Amino acid sequence: QGDPLFYIHLNVDHPFRLQGILYFPRMQHEMDVEKNGVRIYCRNVFVSDEAQEILPRYLTMLQGVIDLPDLPLNVSRSYVQTDPEIRKISGHITKKVADRLNEEFKKDRPGFEKIWPEIASFVKFAMLSDEKFYEQARASLLFQIAGKEPAEFVTLEEYQASAKANSKIYYASDLIAQAAPMRMLGSQGIQVLYLPQMIDSHFVHFLETKSQDSQFTRV
Repeated sequence: QGDPLFYIHLNVDHPFRLQGILYFPRMQHEMDVEKNGVRIYCRNVFVSDEAQEILPRYLTMLQGVIDLPDLPLNVSRSYVQTDPEIRKISGHITKKVADRLNEEFKKDRPGFEKIWPEIASFVKFAMLSDEKFYEQARASLLFQIAGKEPAEFVTLEEYQASAKANSKIYYASDLIAQAAPMRMLGSQGIQVLYLPQMIDSHFVHFLETKSQDSQFTRV
């Protein structure tokens, strides 16, 4: 599958103990967000490769290892579901993922834009699943501009800063079928975003509920 897109290092001593490394694998298909590749250890002893109860479902496409020294070796699903420390661990890992996205975006935007098409569906799925993750990672959310070669990306704030765009956010899901209205808008200096993924129709509705200034219009 090639080299990982980037890594997330975990090392916590308080208020809980946690060590590990997670990474974003290269995804061949939008539905790869359903994969589960995180292995759970306790003091270097393998416990489980089912991390759904420790990680939010939207993070199970990540791969790597997590070592929880205080986790019982005979851990049960009911224990994991009810233990407050596990919820804290889950929240910490989620924030580390969001922080890593923002860090990569700020540190090397051109490099981040290159990997964005591979992680876009994951980020959108995570944001739809958890509004807190949306708030934590929204600074790194990108949108591809339709009809640009090589590909160009903007943040929602950058798109809305365009005076010609007004309050509407125009987007296309099919570059061929929607070519005529895209050309018309282009002649007026209005950019059109390209949102072809299955998740995008749900995601644009979600964004509209988050901001009264976001009115998405499919061309």
